[in-house]
Amino acid sequence: MLDENTLRDIKSDYGFNAKEECDSMHELNLKNFGPLKEAEISVMPLTIFVGQNSSGKSHCSKLIHSVLTSIENPDAFAINSVETLMENNGDLFEDFNDELMQYLDSKPNFFNDSFHYDADKFDRLFGDGIIRTHLELIENTLKSNFSADLDMLNGTSGDSFEIDFDNLGFFNDFGALKGNSLIRIAQNKIKLKNKLLFEFKRENNEVLIKLDYFALSNLFNGYDMFSSVVYSALASAYAKQRQRSFYIPASAQSTTDKFRSILSDELLGVKMASAIDKVMLISYLNNQRTVKNRDFHDIACQIEKEVLNGEIRFRNNGVYDDLIFKDYNNGREFDFSLVSSSVKQLTPLINYLKYELDAGDTLVIEEIENHLHPANQMALVKYLANLVNAGLNIILTTHSDYILEQFNNLVRLSNVKSDKLNELGFADGDVLSHEKVAIYNFRNNPSSVFRFDINETGFHDGCFSEVIEDLYDESREIIRSKRR
Repeated sequence: MLDENTLRDIKSDYGFNAKEECDSMHELNLKNFGPLKEAEISVMPLTIFVGQNSSGKSHCSKLIHSVLTSIENPDAFAINSVETLMENNGDLFEDFNDELMQYLDSKPNFFNDSFHYDADKFDRLFGDGIIRTHLELIENTLKSNFSADLDMLNGTSGDSFEIDFDNLGFFNDFGALKGNSLIRIAQNKIKLKNKLLFEFKRENNEVLIKLDYFALSNLFNGYDMFSSVVYSALASAYAKQRQRSFYIPASAQSTTDKFRSILSDELLGVKMASAIDKVMLISYLNNQRTVKNRDFHDIACQIEKEVLNGEIRFRNNGVYDDLIFKDYNNGREFDFSLVSSSVKQLTPLINYLKYELDAGDTLVIEEIENHLHPANQMALVKYLANLVNAGLNIILTTHSDYILEQFNNLVRLSNVKSDKLNELGFADGDVLSHEKVAIYNFRNNPSSVFRFDINETGFHDGCFSEVIEDLYDESREIIRSKRR
């Protein structure tokens, strides 16, 4: 069996975020999941959930976050995948090993002669080890993020819920290796410290694997474990192309406000914060304040300046870092017990953008409009569009028509010539391609989820516009009925 130190340096030559080649980042098909009777969700670089309360928006958001964060240790995942495969389909693993040994014993020309293996067998090999291991981790992460047994997510139904992951697998320029019932393999290469170990591709009904025998034999002292090496390297590459995800709940203001008391309770073992809140708290405590992405950091600073009119800082008090806020209006620094709710609500966003997030990561934000004036909501939307264009994937839930309509305007900007953008008060980074956006309307009674039709002219708001029209009609009736 391989150890984690050996696998740690195995890299994969994949372009996971080549969204141009993929219809979506993930496809989720849900049945009986919380309040959702059935839903089909395509996750795009910008995915927005709107609709009624308790209709399933947060359930979907946490589910996607759980999928993206389920693999914490790619090296351990690789080792566990081999063990899972042997437990679930040991005969198939032995078959793979026997055929690989026969190939090696034939003394092939490793530069020209590839190892051929039946494609259907390889599909099962991939599914019974790597995918099974991943699904088990997803289930564990769901339990942690929902802070409840999965059976409780069923809502009123007595049946178990179902989740299908259509794109639980590799993405690259070829849209390859999907971990559903149909697995397609394109040209892939596995490297160790930039040294090619092997590459594989699918031709007709076979998977062709070209091995670098000298690199492998020197690394692993012969080829007795080649089958485990090949499978572990594949599993490690699969795990390392997973996206990172960060979650900002609607209650972020409360968590930030009670930062000290929550920390104290955690240290005393009195109260356990949720898994999502813990990540926020750990980031406040342990972050080294090093910039991962300069574009994201600069956008965070712009949000502070325009929306908060101040700066969020960390001050070491000898035990842990305290959160403080410098107000640009008077130049004074304030303890967080004295700052506004909008500052507390946006603190996780600012912190993640400055020091945690990088291109390709996903940020999930619940009810981003919380504690923000409509003008600040509209300003924030432009910065979110800039982040999407800079490579950040964003998932939002919102009840704000200001948020939704501003996104609508940014999509419509794709029809505006560049020299006219400045006249309208926009920049190139504000322009949002409709191909990057998916918007879903969640409804109750009966439970349903509808995707908005979006093109370069924007989209029709079938959610808030109905309420606004009803309010207008009500106003007209009241005015007409006024006593004269």
